[in-house]
Amino acid sequence: AIVASDLDPAVITGQTALGTTPADTDEFIISDAGVLKRMDYSHIKAAPAMELLATTTVSTGVSSVSFDGYFSSTYKNYKIIFNNAMPVSDGVEFRLRVRQSDADKTDSSSYRTILIGARGEFTGDGTGNNSSEMYVAGQGDHGMLTHQDGDIENTDVYGGVSGEINIMDPLQTSYNKIIFIRSQHTADNDNNGNFSYFTDGVVRYVNNANALSGVSFFFSSGNTDGGVFKLYGIK
Repeated sequence: AIVASDLDPAVITGQTALGTTPADTDEFIISDAGVLKRMDYSHIKAAPAMELLATTTVSTGVSSVSFDGYFSSTYKNYKIIFNNAMPVSDGVEFRLRVRQSDADKTDSSSYRTILIGARGEFTGDGTGNNSSEMYVAGQGDHGMLTHQDGDIENTDVYGGVSGEINIMDPLQTSYNKIIFIRSQHTADNDNNGNFSYFTDGVVRYVNNANALSGVSFFFSSGNTDGGVFKLYGIK
């Protein structure tokens, strides 16, 4: 039998630390009712329900931001969170298109958007003029992410538009694709930041039931000049 006095601490002390997350096949030694056994790290590592798959950071003007080729059978649904997507142009809308076979679907009359928009108008004396309404875009070659009654202010301090979308089962081929959306932005009414918009809604792509390969984001006019976009897989 091996006892504690038989072990030389120098065997471990001073050796190089791993320094990173173990690989799935890295092994640990455990005692199973007194019997030493080895076990792969894959058996004990955490399995998060939502996993980051890709990040796109925009620091200069691009016409659109796309995620493509990340959908797989590993995940049922997907979430994209976008922070401070900044338009070059003032008074624009933020839009999306689905992608099939690595290409945007631009066919007309193929997107159905339903949005509920809430507006808060804040004046210098602290009073507010608030309203809410529903907006339906029955046809088009894109889906909407912001309410068209409150186009986006492009002054940097107001942060463009931020929000998230949830893509429901993009690889199934039995039904039209559904994308739930949520966003917030400052409107371009007076460049003073008095008008804030919150948008909640859903986009349906109705042209076919083919699997999606990805999605794209873009503004109705001009480039995207900044923002961080993160794609997560949800099991």
